[in-house]
Amino acid sequence: MDRARKTAIARTAEASYPCTAPFDPSEPVPEYPWEGCLQIPPNHAYSAVRNALSALGMDAGRYGTPSWNPLGDVVRSGDVVLVKPNLVCEAREGDHDQWEQIVTSASVVRAVLDYVLIALGGRGRIVVADSPQTDSDFDLTVERTGLRETVRELRRRSGVPVELIDLRTERWIVQGGVCSGSEKLPGDPEGVSRIDLGGRSHFAGSPGTSPFYGASYDSDTTNINHSEGRHVYEICGTALAADVIINIPKLKTHKKSGMTGCLKGMVGLAGDKNLLPHYRFGSPSTGGDQYPDGRRGGCLENAVVRGAKRFMLGGGPAARAVVRMLRPLGYGLFGSTREVVRSGNWCGNDTIWRMVLDLAAIITYCDRDGTILDRPARRFFNVADGIVGGEGNGPLDADPVSSGMIVAGESPLVVDAVSAAAMGMNPLSLRLIRGGFDSRWNFAPCPPEEVLTVVEPGGGVTGLSSVPTVFRFERHFGWREGFGGG
Repeated sequence: MDRARKTAIARTAEASYPCTAPFDPSEPVPEYPWEGCLQIPPNHAYSAVRNALSALGMDAGRYGTPSWNPLGDVVRSGDVVLVKPNLVCEAREGDHDQWEQIVTSASVVRAVLDYVLIALGGRGRIVVADSPQTDSDFDLTVERTGLRETVRELRRRSGVPVELIDLRTERWIVQGGVCSGSEKLPGDPEGVSRIDLGGRSHFAGSPGTSPFYGASYDSDTTNINHSEGRHVYEICGTALAADVIINIPKLKTHKKSGMTGCLKGMVGLAGDKNLLPHYRFGSPSTGGDQYPDGRRGGCLENAVVRGAKRFMLGGGPAARAVVRMLRPLGYGLFGSTREVVRSGNWCGNDTIWRMVLDLAAIITYCDRDGTILDRPARRFFNVADGIVGGEGNGPLDADPVSSGMIVAGESPLVVDAVSAAAMGMNPLSLRLIRGGFDSRWNFAPCPPEEVLTVVEPGGGVTGLSSVPTVFRFERHFGWREGFGGG
């Protein structure tokens, strides 16, 4: 528990990433396993990951020697290791040429993979995987970021199986903001498991009464699986089969949860995303959290949009074409999503944090057969990529932030809490973080006031309230003070 309450923040000399895969380090280090494989341009990402591991005191007695194995207490020889970056989509929403602030940099993944390979000692298996946004182009994401080439090269050098997997079973074809069709994908080779948390769900006792909206036009499926005491989720088998999960999220603001990091990234390990409640229809006074009370036109918009989604669900391609043509008219009437709170995109969202913590409970405590244990079923480590983060209208339309930081530690909750503080937020004002510390699932290795943070270079601080702001991220407008965002 003492080790799990410790987190390190490492700063880069420059807030930038190297451009050429496979992103070898630019200077030799004693433990580096690939002699002679160095790159000339500076690789600040590799150095920051290494510095964070050192600051945590991992395998401190052998630091600076060829036998340094910082992940040796987390990853064991022969393990199956799931490395989970954020590969949500191939580019910023509306700007095909920007992606550094949207997805995890492959250069950060590369540095982590080297230390995983050292810990495996030639035995075991690595799976780099995500289930990104349903309409995203996974192949383009891993090509343009250099991740595919990095995985291919490390597999060649090490002889250890290193796989790269898109966990989705389908990809949506979206035209004009409307889904017009889909294509089948292979999905997770380990299959999926359906797990019902029942009364142990974070939705048990929730004050909300309105129906849920999930991830597609078919909200009936969402509500069937989250009603009458059921809280059913579909989890990718690769996650449940792993001995170790290493989260490598991109640090960004998030319109529904405030920020996205290790915990929110677990959505990428869910199978059917439509089983994930994202918000409840309506305003708080009607039992929902879709938008604040008093939002002008909210009830009318809700009725129109729900009707349009039912129309598309039952009307096929012709209905979707009609809605696609009318969509600009709707934005003209009700306002742009950049200006109007809708779809649970505000600090009053009381749904998303419960869903995320339910996923965290399953992924932490369920064994590969889907049985809920009374102890963690696997080990975790987390390296959050904030070298170039995302602020404002995150997670998909975020502006780049050159914060130059890597945040690392064993507890997903603690790393998220420290990351939020380093981003200039009050971590405990975020329902996801506060709920994680209060959860019956024992996500927290210690109370907030006992969290230890090493700020590299420099010293350590105790307590979340003492974590320094590294770079103040601009929040999504639905999370500012006018909406009670704190």
